[in-house]
Amino acid sequence: EEEPELPSIWKVTLYRVLQEACRNVIKHANASRLEIILSYEEGKLKLAVKDNGNGFDMTGGTEDSKKQVHSFGLSMMKERVKLLGGTIQIQSVVGEGTTVCVEVPLQEKEDVRG
Repeated sequence: EEEPELPSIWKVTLYRVLQEACRNVIKHANASRLEIILSYEEGKLKLAVKDNGNGFDMTGGTEDSKKQVHSFGLSMMKERVKLLGGTIQIQSVVGEGTTVCVEVPLQEKEDVRG
């Protein structure tokens, strides 16, 4: 199936989200494997970034995990995806790794065309 043509601003935004997710893996995860999956399905673009690194406590139970859950990088990723009308989910398990999943609807929004 032919890939849909995305507005330039979408491409840049998704690239920046991917870049930040990879930066977090390199900086924090101590991972031996990083997997990036990009797919188009059911009117959505899906991006997943998975690693097998340290993971972190998503509940924010410790001071260090609170910093990770509320980091500036994660906040910016969430804001960028929101501007495209999409969603982002972050799942992490200590000692098992982290997965960042982004879903963006393929219908163009007036305020994000590029």
